[in-house]
Amino acid sequence: MIDKLLKTLHLSDLESFKYGSGSSNTVLNWVSTDTEELYKENLNKKTTRTLLEKYNWLDSENDITYEYDDCGFRINSTYDIKSDKRLLVLGCSTTFGVGLKAEQTWPWIIGKKLNYNVFNLAVVGTGLSNMFMKLVYWLPKINPDIVICFAEDYTLNRVDMFKLGDDLVEPYIVDQNKTSISAKLQKEFNQYVLDERNVFLSSYKNLIAMKYLTEVNGCKFISNWDFDIYKMKPPKDFARDLIHDGELYNKFLAARFYRKVR
Repeated sequence: MIDKLLKTLHLSDLESFKYGSGSSNTVLNWVSTDTEELYKENLNKKTTRTLLEKYNWLDSENDITYEYDDCGFRINSTYDIKSDKRLLVLGCSTTFGVGLKAEQTWPWIIGKKLNYNVFNLAVVGTGLSNMFMKLVYWLPKINPDIVICFAEDYTLNRVDMFKLGDDLVEPYIVDQNKTSISAKLQKEFNQYVLDERNVFLSSYKNLIAMKYLTEVNGCKFISNWDFDIYKMKPPKDFARDLIHDGELYNKFLAARFYRKVR
């Protein structure tokens, strides 16, 4: 099945989908929207400083580290569970944990509850086509017991695209709400590629494909689209960047996914 897919996509192999969004074997204190500049700016504004204090982010300049493995995926070096059971997770910045310690994010919260090894393949800013290709590459290598995909509403608005003429490259990610395409093509691009029906259809097909591929390989597949998160009134708190969701929301997600697993 994978060989057929590679032939159809004109890819000699899947190496371009092997990597995450970080540099190999590095440790950073600031990533993506969680920047030192934004943090200092928020400290100096009354309203945002109040939020930082409310969610325990005052004096947190050195509290968060982003550690990457040799493929550029985030790891949690404090995670001490050793198990033959494996959990593979897919997602974007929430699953990656922008603005949070690794142990505050839902993948490692649920991993600890299940006593599973966690493989977090989340990539900041990605869409579902890229998640699917990450799964195609890593599924036979990790051979997980469970695969969980978390794709929020705004993730469905992203279109992963190949650049004409390139082979082993990451898909070009276009956000429905912010594009860099030339003005000449903007109208046609918006009418066709970014029509919300096409975007949603593409994302939904990727979810179905991930579920099929996972179950064919004898794994359990779960996504947040198996239940309506927003009807459950999740808690609203913030990560250090005051943009992404915080620890309470991640605990809520972990609890919901845990119920689906059990």
